Amino acid sequence: MAKKSWRIAKKMKMLLQPILSLFGLNIIHKIPARSILQKLDPAIIIDVGVATGTDFLINNYPDSYYYLIEPNPRYHSFIRNKLLAKVQGELLPVGAGPVDAELHLYDAKKASSFLFRDWDKFKDAEKILVPVKTLDGLLSKVTINDHESGASILLKIDTEGFELGVLKGSQNLIRIKQLRWIIVETRLTGIDTYNASELISILFAMGFEWDSVINIGDKPHGVNYLDILFRRTTDL
Repeated sequence: MAKKSWRIAKKMKMLLQPILSLFGLNIIHKIPARSILQKLDPAIIIDVGVATGTDFLINNYPDSYYYLIEPNPRYHSFIRNKLLAKVQGELLPVGAGPVDAELHLYDAKKASSFLFRDWDKFKDAEKILVPVKTLDGLLSKVTINDHESGASILLKIDTEGFELGVLKGSQNLIRIKQLRWIIVETRLTGIDTYNASELISILFAMGFEWDSVINIGDKPHGVNYLDILFRRTTDL
C-alpha cells in the first residue's frame, strides 16, 4: 500500500510541476548534476558497472576515452554495438572486485549484482558464474600509460552494493595523481553490504573528499542510495 501511494504521489508531482513552474513554484527539486559535471574535464573514463549505459557520462563527455567494465554477458552486445558506436573506448567483459576470482552474478533482468537480496525481482534471478579482476590488474598497462601521458581520469562505480570491493582492488589506480574524480553509487539501505560511512572514510584516507551529490535513489521506503562525486584533494 505504501509503495502504491508513493508512486501515485510521485506521478501527481510530475503532472503538477509544469503548471506550478509558470508561477515560479517547485515541488520537484532536481539536483543540478549537469552544471556540476560540466566543471570536470576527464580525458579517460573508467566505467565499472555499465549495463545499458551511463547516459550522464556519455552526454557530458562524448570525447573522452572509455574503459567499459561489465560482467553480465546479456549487455555485451549492446555495449559493443550501441555505446561504442557513440564514443571511443573498449569493453572489458569482466567484473571488478577486491581480488581475482570467479563469482556468481545474479541477473534479475532489470538489475544484476554479485549480492543477492530479498526483493521480488530477484526471486527468479539467473545465477551466472563470471570472472572478476581487480582494477589494478585489469588496468595495469592502462594506468601506467596514462600516468606518463598526464591524462586526467574519472572513475565511476555502480555495482549494486559491491562498490567497496571494487575500491579495495584499486589501490594502485587510486595512487595515480591523474585520477582526479570518483563517482560512486553509495548504498544506504536495501542491500546487506558495506556501511556508507566506511566507504566515505576509506576514500578520504585515499585523498578523496565528498564534493557533490549528483543523483538520489528515492524509493517508497526512503532514499536507498546516493550517487556521490568525490574529488581528489591530496596526492598520496
